[in-house]
Amino acid sequence: AINQVGSKGCPGRDRVYDQDLEKMLILSASDKGEDVTGKFGLGFKSVWLISDRPTVVSGRLQAEIIGGLLPIATQNTESRELRKRMSEFQPDSRWPGTGISLPLVNVRGSDVLDQFSQVAGVMVAFARNIRAIDIDRGTNGKVSASWEGRLLPGCENIYIGHARQAGDDLLVLRIVLSDGALLLSIGTQGFEELPKEIPNLWVTAPIREQERIGFAINAMFEVDAGRSRLSASVTENKYLANRLGSQVALELDRLHNSVSSRWEDVSAAMQLAPGLEPYHLWATLWKVLMARLPQMPRDSSTRVI
Repeated sequence: AINQVGSKGCPGRDRVYDQDLEKMLILSASDKGEDVTGKFGLGFKSVWLISDRPTVVSGRLQAEIIGGLLPIATQNTESRELRKRMSEFQPDSRWPGTGISLPLVNVRGSDVLDQFSQVAGVMVAFARNIRAIDIDRGTNGKVSASWEGRLLPGCENIYIGHARQAGDDLLVLRIVLSDGALLLSIGTQGFEELPKEIPNLWVTAPIREQERIGFAINAMFEVDAGRSRLSASVTENKYLANRLGSQVALELDRLHNSVSSRWEDVSAAMQLAPGLEPYHLWATLWKVLMARLPQMPRDSSTRVI
């Protein structure tokens, strides 16, 4: 729960859990470490794109946020409805969860949910722990997104599985790296480019302006203030891309060992066509990884990836 330091003996105050809400609201106030999802508190601040007076209910906290910054205690209709719905989902009052109400301004709820539904499966595939999202669209029914992955035979950090979203069912290879993750689409003839509607560049969530690179990558790249594109100052992004490249090389070396020693198991797990040779698998991988590079402008910040 937000701002909850825990019971006696829990080091929540030492970890400044009591300042959660403050850091959610103040730009660049987040102090998350490298192994925690999120950056700069931008996750919550993105709600201002669609709402100007959100209500947050979490544990003992019950506040309405005004002016984009100031939380005030509230007993408004939204907070009561949130408490009611949360108790339906989680009857155990010891773990009430967190609810957020976003009264929409100058945007339709269907538009927001349409955009989210189109990428939710990939978002779950990139997530550390979340494996499914259910979206209740009222009279329009429910939409589910999920990721079901299992380790590829002989590998420790490479998973194969289905990312399901908005009617799509993508078989993807997920390569987990120390500094991020990679998603590559799989077809019966080997690797394929991801569908064009799938964002390729992610910093927890997809950035707004996209250049197609054929695969999806999620890492803590530096982005501009509006999260619209990779930062024009590419020094940090270049360092990060170099580390990611070294990590990918290590995982591909391990994949090569697995393909060489357990080709039948790997081929079956990837649902490849019978009779496909390992050479063809590698040829399709290099095509996906490199085919888009010559088409990128030389001043593109995406070239570092």
